[in-house]
Order: sequence, then structure tokens, then C-alpha cells
Amino acid sequence: MTFTVHLPKFLASAGWRLELAGVRPDGMDLRPGTRRQEIRIRLREGQEFDLAAVNESARAGDIDIRIDVKAGGNLVGGMTYRLDPDLDWPFNAR
Repeated sequence: MTFTVHLPKFLASAGWRLELAGVRPDGMDLRPGTRRQEIRIRLREGQEFDLAAVNESARAGDIDIRIDVKAGGNLVGGMTYRLDPDLDWPFNAR
């Protein structure tokens, strides 16, 4: 299993990084009968950015943090986290 991380341009150019704790750089093995492994996602802070950069990225359609998961080179899943520049308060306050 391999993982490809995509950050919106405004985050990547400001030096932000998304790390997958518990995953080797070359991916991970998922063999029959093995226990599933917990993967923790960490967003490492880079330089500051402003709302104008976020809005520009949103207009270009580049507003998602995306993690693609491949097995044998084939896309089998992943996660997408949409960033909302208009959000004033967390959607789920819990």
C-alpha cells in the first residue's frame, strides 16, 4: 500500500507538510491475516498565509487536502479534507 499526499498550493508553498505517522516512506504491507495498522495524520505548520491565498486557491479548485491510497499501483481509496475559507466555527463543535 502506498500513500500520496496532495496539499493545496497555498499550503505547500508556505512549507506546510502532512505526515502519516506509522507509515514508511515506501508505504506499508497489508498481507492476508495481518492486523490492520492505525495511521495518524499530522499537519505540520509552515509559514503563515492569508485569506486571499486561500480564496485564490478555492477559485482555482485547489482547496482539498487529499490522501490517495494505492495497492499495486491501482487507486483503491483515500481521504479528502475540504478546507472552507468561509467557516467561522468548527462544523462539529465536539
